[in-house]
Amino acid sequence: RQFLAYLIGSAVCVPAAGFMSLSERTRWGSVTVAAGGVILAVLEVRLYDIWGG
Repeated sequence: RQFLAYLIGSAVCVPAAGFMSLSERTRWGSVTVAAGGVILAVLEVRLYDIWGG
């Protein structure tokens, strides 16, 4: 169950960060993309841990 939640979260993370970045046209848009990348990295590490790696 956790694996599916992390998998969906990682699939939604990139488009959500991109949409939020496009809606925020200041320098904070770049920070939003960077934060989305960090979140995606954490989700991928958790997926790897759950999968049994």
